[in-house]
Amino acid sequence: AVGSGSVSVAHSCYGVVAAGMQDSTLAGTPYTQQQLTDLEAWLVSLTLSSSAGVSPAAPAGGYTDAAGLDVIATAALDTPWLQAFDARDESGGQKLMATWRFLHVGTAHGVFRFFPARYLSGAFDYFSSLWYARGIEEASVEFLAATPCYQEELEGMLVVSLVKAVKQGPVLDTFPHTGQPVAAVVSADFTCQDFREATLDTLPECTATGRWCALLDRTAVVIAVSSQRSSTAEKSLFL
Repeated sequence: AVGSGSVSVAHSCYGVVAAGMQDSTLAGTPYTQQQLTDLEAWLVSLTLSSSAGVSPAAPAGGYTDAAGLDVIATAALDTPWLQAFDARDESGGQKLMATWRFLHVGTAHGVFRFFPARYLSGAFDYFSSLWYARGIEEASVEFLAATPCYQEELEGMLVVSLVKAVKQGPVLDTFPHTGQPVAAVVSADFTCQDFREATLDTLPECTATGRWCALLDRTAVVIAVSSQRSSTAEKSLFL
């Protein structure tokens, strides 16, 4: 269990928003111990039925079938996420890879998962989060997209998120107006300071006296600015 205000690097945590519940009013409400036991048994039955080709048991915990399958699918991320955490100190010159704070995924069926695990108090709807919306907006591109520096919802940290839409396998378009078939969005959070120090502040062009730099995305949105922001800067460099 992860207490309020704490994190655990031993595993991830997951949640289900209203879109993944048979009764949307149940989203964000705590479960009784019996409901948790029933839910665990149901998830096990889904795993067994998917491998044996038999019908799963009746849904438990109020989840939709699709949400239950997403819970199982995203659980497979625990191992690589933990390996990535353990490898942060071994990233050598790849400073950006050594400074991420949180990894998360949100599926089109209403399931989200975070690593390291952290306490979630009350309802949380990642569909309205900037990292998820940014992943949907940039679903048509093959490279990572970045958010501007923003205040994330859970702990109020100022972060930059690197995001990527996942389009493999059975898909559901969460945002029909985008026309992009997206199954999930994955994201890595960096504090705005760590992101700047791992990008702009490593470039000689941006640390030279009298030089001011800004990192822009392909739509000219400012992602980061160099630490040297003096009004006396003689030259500006936009990357």
